[in-house]
Amino acid sequence: MARALGIDYGIKRTGISVTDPLKLIVNGLTTISTEELMAFIREYLKKEPVDLIVFGDPYHKDGKPTELNSIIHGIGKEFSDLHPHVKIDFQNESYTSQQAIEKLIQKGTPKNKRSKEAIDQMSAVLILQKYLNHY
Repeated sequence: MARALGIDYGIKRTGISVTDPLKLIVNGLTTISTEELMAFIREYLKKEPVDLIVFGDPYHKDGKPTELNSIIHGIGKEFSDLHPHVKIDFQNESYTSQQAIEKLIQKGTPKNKRSKEAIDQMSAVLILQKYLNHY
């Protein structure tokens, strides 16, 4: 069985989540510098079988795609060309940052531990959970 990765792509940082091999549980994996994303995924694929990568798909409140939307789809296409055995898909990521903050508060995470990195990682968890219908 293979894992799935969730990606909360940002200009500076990218949050990454991962499932267990049965795709039952989604956990935060890491937050990395966005410029390291492709190299990180390549290295991760060498260590773990992955058959699905879900990118957060950003939209404005009015439903129009953000500027990052086309960048993210381009990265997805580039990755798909390099790794055709891995399914690439997209999940609307609207409001995941706000939901991530709420989840961290619910978990009892102290304010000083609710960093941007923690929020990005939790957003990646929420993106993948939403895609897999785990809510």
